[in-house]
Amino acid sequence: MKPIFADTSYWIALFDRKDQNHKRSVKLSEHLKTSRIIVSDFIIFETITFLNTSVKNHSLALLFLDFIYEQENIEVLEIGTALKEKSLQIFKDYDDKYFSFTDCSSFALMVSLNIKNAVSFDEHFSQIGFNANRF
Repeated sequence: MKPIFADTSYWIALFDRKDQNHKRSVKLSEHLKTSRIIVSDFIIFETITFLNTSVKNHSLALLFLDFIYEQENIEVLEIGTALKEKSLQIFKDYDDKYFSFTDCSSFALMVSLNIKNAVSFDEHFSQIGFNANRF
């Protein structure tokens, strides 16, 4: 089974019922139940921060954390020093794009693991050549 990278935008949409992509994320989650899902620690940090500060729902952020670590098909990977360096290089190389550093770390992780597919509502994944929501 090919791994799929799960981006912050997917997790936010899945957990925040008011998000414009909530219904789409729920449909996508049905397809992902039998998939190997890869998520980075940066994605987790970004998601809990957004749910806590923008959605203003600490309980929802905790629910997300529990969910991530309870699922057998979700693998959480740490962005270590080597991936941070690759992320910085991606950030420097794409001066015509408005990628966040977390986006760049996701791209670096995906390249390092040869992951082609992402579940995301962020256009940046397709801009850099990954398949977003097509698996």
